[in-house]
Amino acid sequence: MTSPEPPEPTRAGHRLPRRTHPTPSPTPERHDDATQVAPQGTRTRQGSGAHAATPADGGDVVGHFRILDKIGEGGMGVVYRALDTRSSDGREVAVKVLRPHIAYDPDARTRLAREVATLERVHTPGVAAVIAADPYGERPYIATEYVPGIPLDEVVKRRGPFEPDALARLGRDLAVAIQAIHDAGVVHRDLKPSNVLMVDGRPVVIDFGIAHIADDARLTSTGLVMGTPGYLSPELVEGAPVSTSTDWWGWAATLAFAAQG
Repeated sequence: MTSPEPPEPTRAGHRLPRRTHPTPSPTPERHDDATQVAPQGTRTRQGSGAHAATPADGGDVVGHFRILDKIGEGGMGVVYRALDTRSSDGREVAVKVLRPHIAYDPDARTRLAREVATLERVHTPGVAAVIAADPYGERPYIATEYVPGIPLDEVVKRRGPFEPDALARLGRDLAVAIQAIHDAGVVHRDLKPSNVLMVDGRPVVIDFGIAHIADDARLTSTGLVMGTPGYLSPELVEGAPVSTSTDWWGWAATLAFAAQG
């Protein structure tokens, strides 16, 4: 049984309909998580060339997207490069699908729905726009623009630290993206080199799985810190209220990494 396909938005960022399907009960599947990152996020390595074959690769369909190959994974979900079957020009997208055993959890679906709502608020070339989503279907997913870039940490690993002029451009372009995110009332909360894809020398921010919307109640438990050591701002570590300063801390730490490797 497959879930009804969600209508495609008329433009990137268009409000998507909220599904009300009950949580399904498929047979759980086991996965090898040897390459996963922290359970709270899905690390998308779009365009890295490290495509790993999985049973879902090649021919599988999620919503109206035909899966091509896997490009990233985390504790909660797997990210695939896919083709939009409703697009006349063969548009490629990135589709994040919750793992079957995670899809049982209503909280995981809620978090995916929050990620959709967050991305719908942000309109800037520095953030991959949401194309379609179904957080409450049989196979919960979110599809965004496919970004054929390389993560910043991988760029530094391959090429070494940025030269001063290139570092200044990176800082300016990344600041523009962050400001657009903040103007939409969103705090990313997990800005770090692996969440910045470099495309033709310009940064694109990805992975809004733990983003914070200013008018939302916090969903994390008391004492639970979600983020990446080395890029966590003081207020996240101390459990203080999150603000835009959280992302500017991540911006500075990310630039320090780019400058020093």
